[in-house]
Amino acid sequence: MSDLKSLLLSPQGRIGRWPFFLFFAAATLIGVVVGFLPGFVPVPDMVLVCVLAAGLGYPALCVLIKRLHDLGLSGSWALLLVPEAALGLALPWFAWALDDAAWIVLNPLVLIAAVALRVLTLFVLFRQGQAGSNRFGSRRA
Repeated sequence: MSDLKSLLLSPQGRIGRWPFFLFFAAATLIGVVVGFLPGFVPVPDMVLVCVLAAGLGYPALCVLIKRLHDLGLSGSWALLLVPEAALGLALPWFAWALDDAAWIVLNPLVLIAAVALRVLTLFVLFRQGQAGSNRFGSRRA
């Protein structure tokens, strides 16, 4: 239990590709399940999105920072994801408020941000971590 608590609640240390993949696969699965809840439970969609973001946001950030540490990068690189996450949470509210002209401007920005996020995610997922110890600690077994 201490290992799981350390993995999810502390940005210190390093993790390899497999724990990173498992966490984000589980988070995606939770997101899919929560996405189907409004069909069964009378809860507004945005309430579920906010609860999901609050519950998974900090653990996801900790796991990402540890993966960046394994690559020898500062956790500050995780800040690249903040605009994408904010945009993803705000987009449903923009959808009903913006007219077609605003969407012409916003759509390319959303596309660029989404592509950049996917490229960063694939880099972090598939790039091999540094062998041995680095300034963030030793490799986990």
